[in-house]
Amino acid sequence: AVNNLSVTSFKLFPNPVKDVINYKSNDIISEISIVDISGRTLYTQVASKSFGHINVSALKQGIYIFKIKNMDGKIQQVKLQKN
Repeated sequence: AVNNLSVTSFKLFPNPVKDVINYKSNDIISEISIVDISGRTLYTQVASKSFGHINVSALKQGIYIFKIKNMDGKIQQVKLQKN
């Protein structure tokens, strides 16, 4: 059996965000997406690094879900507030 209980250490800052959101993970991230509360994907980026930043200044003020997928396919989500 495969043990999927390990949780990736993942940070998103600043949160709430105005212009640029930074992300950092202990694992290599394969994909990043930002989803609105109705479930529409507004941003997707293929990645192969453990840190970076995204300019979110074009997003309207509100609550979003920031999703990361690691190289093993594990998905984590963090609530993101855009001011």
